[in-house]
Amino acid sequence: MDQLRKLQTERKAEQKQQMEQAMLLAQQSLITGLPYDPTNDGFVYSTAEINRAIDLNNRLNEARQLDPNTPKPKKHHLAVAA
Repeated sequence: MDQLRKLQTERKAEQKQQMEQAMLLAQQSLITGLPYDPTNDGFVYSTAEINRAIDLNNRLNEARQLDPNTPKPKKHHLAVAA
């Protein structure tokens, strides 16, 4: 049972990292005006899923700015290939 929990935790961490990377690349394409297809980078997330995650993240960041007592998220440094 412990091994199953460990595998689930690792899988969730990998999914979170992949979504963060997909969000960064989608935001970059928006800035540059170029189309973005997440499947070209090997992601299984749809554009709609990525856009929802970006929207949620933006709204949470705005809420944190309104309430200085809200805990800040951990900073992630993701390597993005050029």
